[in-house]
Amino acid sequence: MISNPFELLQLPRIQQTSKGSKSDDLCKSIPVVVDQESVFVGVPSSSINKLGIRPPQVLSAHSIPPGTVVTAILSVDDELLAYATAERGKYFIKKVDPDNENNTRALKTKEVKHEIKKLFYVDSCVIAIDTQSQIFGFDLNLDENFAVKKKEELIFVTSLTESGTERNADLSSKLSLICVSQSKKRRVVRTYGIDSNNARELLSHEIDPHKDSTFTYYDETLYEADSSKIYQYSLPSCDILKSFAYASGKRDGALDGLVALPNNNVIICKANQIDLIDCTYESLISSLDLSSSGASHLLSYSEASGTIILLSGTDKLLGVTVEPSHGTLLESIGKNSARISKRKPLVDIFDQFKNVNDTKAEGNNALEKTQNELSEIIECMQKYTKERNGPEFAKIVTYLKDSTVKFTDIPVPEDLSELVYDEKDRNCDSGLIHEICRLAFLPRFKPFLPMNVAIYLLTHPLFPTNEPDFKHFLRSLEKSDTLLYRQAIASLPGILAEDLVVALTSLDEQTFLYAALRLQEDYGKMMIIQALKVTFSTLPSLSSLTVLVSRLVEYPEAVGLLRPVVDAVGLLGWDIDEVRAIKEKIFPLADDAENCAKINISIAALLASAGYTGEEDDSTRKKTRYSKPVKQQSQATRHIPNYSLETLVMP
Repeated sequence: MISNPFELLQLPRIQQTSKGSKSDDLCKSIPVVVDQESVFVGVPSSSINKLGIRPPQVLSAHSIPPGTVVTAILSVDDELLAYATAERGKYFIKKVDPDNENNTRALKTKEVKHEIKKLFYVDSCVIAIDTQSQIFGFDLNLDENFAVKKKEELIFVTSLTESGTERNADLSSKLSLICVSQSKKRRVVRTYGIDSNNARELLSHEIDPHKDSTFTYYDETLYEADSSKIYQYSLPSCDILKSFAYASGKRDGALDGLVALPNNNVIICKANQIDLIDCTYESLISSLDLSSSGASHLLSYSEASGTIILLSGTDKLLGVTVEPSHGTLLESIGKNSARISKRKPLVDIFDQFKNVNDTKAEGNNALEKTQNELSEIIECMQKYTKERNGPEFAKIVTYLKDSTVKFTDIPVPEDLSELVYDEKDRNCDSGLIHEICRLAFLPRFKPFLPMNVAIYLLTHPLFPTNEPDFKHFLRSLEKSDTLLYRQAIASLPGILAEDLVVALTSLDEQTFLYAALRLQEDYGKMMIIQALKVTFSTLPSLSSLTVLVSRLVEYPEAVGLLRPVVDAVGLLGWDIDEVRAIKEKIFPLADDAENCAKINISIAALLASAGYTGEEDDSTRKKTRYSKPVKQQSQATRHIPNYSLETLVMP
């Protein structure tokens, strides 16, 4: 399942060259490294920014001098350790203090002959790959320990410590670096064992070259993909496991990236579309069209946050949340990719079934039964919806909760108590959940539906929140059922920040609190501000935001939203009296002195921009172009100037 992209960072614009796309230019000039839960971005002549993924925010910045281009970044355990630069025709590797990333000075500097394009950390050793396909090893003082001379052009290099294999202690102790190189006549996979003093070539294996292919690695498997096929190799032996033609909504165009995920899944970026593919069943699980973002280039995957990172053609660094498939037949069948047919029987999908006649027949029968069961479930749900048969419809909860039962054998549940999704529940195809949710909730919530079914679906991670036919679902649910609307705000996956901001206006106290908590947990400050701007700029009365502040100050859990609210005031050109009213509401928060001080700084800046210092009475206030003529003994109405989201400065 793939969610809609969210912005991590606006990058400086790169001049379009005559060859390649903007994303290609960005990828060459701005290195991006994904660690466990952070992203490091090297912005030329500016800084190396450390970004949090969830929520998206700038955590720290290591400044670099003007005229400096960062060519590679090395991070360890979400901390910046070293980076490589190109400065006026010279090339350097620089080590920083990981405990003080905001320090503008490097602890150690090492000049090298050629530009460094990759940095890795293996066994207390800094591994550098230069543009001449040479491999160097340095200690933490940047003294050179060893060098591996060029054999062929390196087209792919990765270390096990950042590719999901460190869980296998035996393998990682022998194998540290994986390199794919090529010449005009051949392509070779080499593996190296690295310690602090040496790099030993463990294996060299020649593989078939494929035109315009790209590589990625995860958990003892090397993946290769070209415009139409995926190849899998086992490591360290480098034996080919399988190759297959993958399905994609985009048949034409070169690859713009390949990233491996858990459960033998890969993400392919092609012609501004990303596809999630299950390599076990050779199935296209989910797709997302990125045409609106411009040309895109896939970079990496953060397993800790479940997010892939990519560069867009609009000069933005984007994150996309991806849930890998569970590797189940039901998912593949639901996507019409693992059907029974003479062209692709089960024996061709599972290598272990080859030359085993009994298993082949049994496996084909099992697959056909599973496919029939899926269509039978949907047919029954349609029938129960048409008949408005609530008790029979409730059988679906028992089926989804218990992976051992067949749908045809489920008794009608007597206990209709509330149920929520659990990780132990049956692994289901997103298409099945989508169809059930469509029958249950569209075009509006149906009174016959048992409460336990509704609540369970609203807690399910595959709920189709952002599908087009569910665009107005939350609005209709709010009008029809307060309890279920509250549940949706608390648990619905992929809910938009704008929907949560709308929920802040709900009269239901619990709904308000759930919305406030999810905004703080799931979204960064800039996204909250933008959502506030969109929502409150369309309301008939701007004083609604003052009412919101009054509610926020009543709950300690919601105080964290006050700063985004105050900054949204500046974006909306707020009335000065409204700002003063907000200030009076926030002032009593003495128990949270630090947060209160930051909020008041923002308010003071807004008031000052309108010419109000807080020290003057009505007769001595500084007149500004925002002041209006007033009648005698009446107070002037002043307005805060509108700011743009890009130029707003937040302390």
